[in-house]
Amino acid sequence: HGHKTGFFLDQRDNRRRLRGLADGKDVLDLFSYTGGFAVAAALGGARSTTAVDIARPALEACRRNYALNGFNADFFATT
Repeated sequence: HGHKTGFFLDQRDNRRRLRGLADGKDVLDLFSYTGGFAVAAALGGARSTTAVDIARPALEACRRNYALNGFNADFFATT
């Protein structure tokens, strides 16, 4: 039962692959948590990214990750 950091290192290769495929695409990152895939797509030149998660704290972490990587993002919560 290790502590969850919010960033899944085992997905590094998948994020790298998405970054290479994202240029000019619209990318939807469902169950985004901290936005690792959405940020990877943005770094890869995605035309747009949408990160979706039910947890407000996860979306706040996602917003911070966008900002740390030099991107602005709009976030919406329904709860």
